[in-house]
Amino acid sequence: MLIDDADRRWRPDAILFESNAAFAGVRDLLLCHASFGPKIQSITQTRDKLSRIHAFSISVENGSFRLRGRAGHVDPSQQELFDEMISFPTAEHDDLLDAAAMGTAWLVERREPRVW
Repeated sequence: MLIDDADRRWRPDAILFESNAAFAGVRDLLLCHASFGPKIQSITQTRDKLSRIHAFSISVENGSFRLRGRAGHVDPSQQELFDEMISFPTAEHDDLLDAAAMGTAWLVERREPRVW
């Protein structure tokens, strides 16, 4: 499973999972049966994709979201995401862009931990 491989490779603290509609059932199965289940953070989208991408563009413009690369060239590992970013909303695919927007929103809106 790709998520399992990515979890082993990157060892994230959280794995965001869109839980709208039928995806909620998939999330429930992963929570119970996948080794990374305890890391899953459910995200229920409340805004349309165009609004989410528009909000994401602010993070891109102010530099809080950046792609890997050098001298104006995108790292090959992020080329598909870049292609989706520059061709939205007319592109055939936009899932990577939507996932980047979701992850960035989660990080930006996340409160810093407090230590007393």
